[in-house]
Amino acid sequence: MDEDADGKSLLKRVIPRAVKAIVWGFLMGGEVLILYGVSPEFRGFSSAVLPIEEQSFFGLMLFLVAFEVAIQFTSGTIFPYALSGARALILMAFFYYATNVGVISVGTPSGETPVRVIVDLRTVLAVLLMFSLLTLAKNVLQAIDFLSKKTEQSFPSSS
Repeated sequence: MDEDADGKSLLKRVIPRAVKAIVWGFLMGGEVLILYGVSPEFRGFSSAVLPIEEQSFFGLMLFLVAFEVAIQFTSGTIFPYALSGARALILMAFFYYATNVGVISVGTPSGETPVRVIVDLRTVLAVLLMFSLLTLAKNVLQAIDFLSKKTEQSFPSSS
């Protein structure tokens, strides 16, 4: 009888978290994944605008949705802070790789002479990396705050 009650209470806790995680995952990039999957025009647009390959863009979006679902599903524990920090580190590496260390070069054949455009985005990349570092530091501080509150709750008050 107790096992059945435990299973029901577990379901009452897990189902709202799962629904919240799925909704947040969809809001954070699921619609882009759907557009990317069903619309060749969107794929053409993204490959023309972004300096990364189609598979890399799809992988990035899938990665972001999966991390958001995991973060929302594990809310109320220490894991969202660790997952957010890992996401920040991986995004830093992705930005570094996708922008070719901040220098984007695009070449298009135009008649007899090819046109090559080189854009130096090292300053923009530095700003993105700084924001990612700030996000990482914020997650570490939030994790410390979460653990200190949990520790305070475990000790009885002396009043």
